[in-house]
Amino acid sequence: MSKILRFLSFMLALIMSILFGLGAILTAGYDYTRALQQYAESGQVIHLHGVTEEKSQLVIETLLHEVDNHHGLIVRGDYILDDNGNNNGYRFGFYGNASPDMSDLPVSYLGTTVFDIRNINQLLAADPGSTLGLDQVAADQIAPLPSILGATRVIGVQLNDLLQISGTINGTYRIFGLTPQDITNLATNISALADVDPDTILTSLHGAYAQDPLLITIVYAAAAISWISLVFILILSAYQSTSTLGTHILLGWSRSEYVIKIFRPLIVVSASGIIVSFAIYLAGFTHFSITLNTITNGILAGISAFAVICLAAGVASTVIFSISPVNAVRNRISSKVLGVCLLIFYFASSVGIVVAMYGLDGPLRTVHHMSQIQQRWSNYSDLEILYKEKIGQNSSSISGQSSSHSVEYYNWYRSFEGSTGAYLVHTEYIDNELLDIWRNGQIYDHVPNQPYWSMLASPNYLIDQGLPIKNHWVNQAHNGTRVYLLPDTLADDDAQALENYLRDYANTSFDSDIRNTFTDNPQFAFYYYHPETDIFVWNTDLERANTVPDPVILLATTNNMIPIESESLWANGLENSYLKLTSQAADTYLTPQYLSDYQLDDNQPEFLPVANFIAGLQKTLGDTIKLFGSAIAIIAILELVIITSIVKIYAVSRREMIAVKRLLGHPLVGIFLPPIILVSATTVICMLAATLLGSTSGIVVSAGCGIIQIFLLSYQARRATQATLSTMIKTA
Repeated sequence: MSKILRFLSFMLALIMSILFGLGAILTAGYDYTRALQQYAESGQVIHLHGVTEEKSQLVIETLLHEVDNHHGLIVRGDYILDDNGNNNGYRFGFYGNASPDMSDLPVSYLGTTVFDIRNINQLLAADPGSTLGLDQVAADQIAPLPSILGATRVIGVQLNDLLQISGTINGTYRIFGLTPQDITNLATNISALADVDPDTILTSLHGAYAQDPLLITIVYAAAAISWISLVFILILSAYQSTSTLGTHILLGWSRSEYVIKIFRPLIVVSASGIIVSFAIYLAGFTHFSITLNTITNGILAGISAFAVICLAAGVASTVIFSISPVNAVRNRISSKVLGVCLLIFYFASSVGIVVAMYGLDGPLRTVHHMSQIQQRWSNYSDLEILYKEKIGQNSSSISGQSSSHSVEYYNWYRSFEGSTGAYLVHTEYIDNELLDIWRNGQIYDHVPNQPYWSMLASPNYLIDQGLPIKNHWVNQAHNGTRVYLLPDTLADDDAQALENYLRDYANTSFDSDIRNTFTDNPQFAFYYYHPETDIFVWNTDLERANTVPDPVILLATTNNMIPIESESLWANGLENSYLKLTSQAADTYLTPQYLSDYQLDDNQPEFLPVANFIAGLQKTLGDTIKLFGSAIAIIAILELVIITSIVKIYAVSRREMIAVKRLLGHPLVGIFLPPIILVSATTVICMLAATLLGSTSGIVVSAGCGIIQIFLLSYQARRATQATLSTMIKTA
C-alpha cells in the first residue's frame, strides 16, 4: 500500500469514527427532545385554547383553585422559539405541591433525572423568577438541568412566571393529584366559563413542533460517503499489494495472512477510533451521570464505526482472495474484481446525476416561475409587503397559543388605515375543487354555484386603482357593515347563492380578542357593479389570468373584518400578505418609534418591495442551485475518473489483442467497442430514467455527460493504443 493511500485510508477511518460518535450524540439529543415533548402532553391533561383575554383571569383562577383544593400539581410545557420561529427548547411551568405519591411526575433520560419531586419543590419554594436550568440570567438558576449536544434547551420555572413570559393562559396543562372524575368536572367548569365545548378542553387542537433530524441525516450520509470512498481506496491498495503476493505465498504465507498484513495498520487505527467515538459521545452530555446506558451507547457507537471499517477491508480483500496461489506465483493478476467495482461506482454515479438533476428541477422551475411573476407584477413591483419579522415577545402567538400579536398588528394598521400609500388587499381564487369540498363536507349551508375570484381590499386601494367606489359604500364599510361589490353579469340564482354563502362565511363563530363593530352587530350590504376595467388580482399561478374584470370585492375596514381576516394582517409572502405599503408609507409607519406604540418594535417587521422580495427568493434558490450544481460537478468528475480507469484496465488486460488489431488496421471504435457500448447504453438509460421522472434538465445533463465521456474515451483509447504499440515495438 502506497503512503498516500495508507494516509487517506487512516484519515477516512478516523473521520468515520468521529461521524459515528457525533451521530450517536445527535440521536441521543433527538430522543431526549421527544421524551420531553411526551412528558408535557401525556397523563391527565387540560387543554386551554381560544380563551379570550377578558375570560382568562377567571379561567386560570378556577384551574389553580381546583388544584390547590386537591393539593395537586400543574405542569405546563411551552416551546421556546428562536427569532425564526424554530423550536429551540421547552420551558416548563410548575404550580402546586409535588408529593411522593405522584409516581408519573419524575422524568429521566439515560438514567439521569431531569425533573423530580426534590428539584420541583426546590423551584416552587424559591423566589419568583428562579429557574431550573439556565434561561436568561445565570443568577436566577437555582440548579442545573441535564443537556445534550444537538438537543433543545429545557428550563423549569414557576407557572406564574411562565404565564407572564408567554402572555397567555392558553396552553397544555398536565395535572397530578386529581382523579379522572375531578378532571372531567374541572373541564366542565372551565368550558362554562370560557364558553367552549367541554370536549375541546380535554382534546388537543394544536400540532407539535417536530425536531428536524436533518443534521443526523447529514452526519450519517457523510459517513456513508466516507465508507464508499474508503472501499474504493482499499481496493486500489489491495491491487497495489498483489505485486508481492506471489513472493509471500512462496515463503509459505496464506492469502488470509497476507490480507491481515496489508490491513493490520488500518484495523489498529480504526480500533483506536472506538475511543474517539466514545469520547465525542460523552463530551456531548452536560450535567448527566455516567451510567451503564451512556457507557454502553458510547462504546456501541465506536464499535459500529469499527465494524463498518472492517467490512470495507473485507470487501477490498476479495481482490486478494480472487487470485489463486498459482496465478499469484506466476504474477497473473486478474483485473475483473477492480473492473466490477469500477462499473458499480460508474452506474451509481450515473444514477446520482439523474437523481440530483431531478431534485434540482424544482428550484429551476421556481426561478423561472418567479421571473415570470416579476414581469407580470411589474406595475406593482414598488409596493412593499411583509417579508419577515423577529418573534420578540410573541412566541405564544407564533405557537398558536395567543392572538396578542394579531391584536398588535390590528391596532397598528388601524392607526393609519386609509392613509396615502397604506393599502389592504388580498385575493383568492375559489375553484370547483374547493366548492366540492364545501358541498360534500357541508361546511356551509349555502355554497356558490360557480368558481370566482375573491378580493378583500381597502377602499383607498380600489379608488387608487381607478374603480368607481361610491362614498356611501365607504361610509357603510367604516361603520362596520360588510359591503360586498358583485359583478352584475351574474345570473340571478348565482348571485343569490353567492350572497347567501358570503353571509354564512362571515357569520361563522370565531373566538378572538379582536372585536369590532361587525362582530358585535353583523350587518351586510350587497351592491352590483358593471365590469368594465380589468383588475389586478395579485396572482402567482401562471395558469390563471393576472387580471380579471369581475372579482367579488369586499370593501375591507378594521370595523367590518371578521377574525380570520383581522388576525391575518401579519401574514407574509407574495400570496398570503394583506398589507401593501408604498415606500413613503413604509418609511413613516415602520420606524422604531412608531412601532413601539403598538408593541411591534421587538418584532422589527421587515417590508420589502415586491421586486426585491422576488429577487431575494431567487437568490436563495440560486444558492440551492449552486449547492446542487457543486454536487453534480463532483459526481461528473468522479464519472470521468472512473471511465478513464475502465479504459486503462481494458487496455492493459487486452494489450496483445489491441496491438495486433491496430497493426492490422482495425479502427479504434471496433477495438474499444465494449467501453463505448457501456457509456452509450448508460447514457441512454439515464436519459430514459430522466424522461420517466419528467426531468428535462436530467435529460440534457445526462446527454452532455455522455458526449463528454465519449470524447474522453476516444482520447484515452488513442493514448492507450499508442502506449501499447510502443511497448511491443520496444520489446520485440
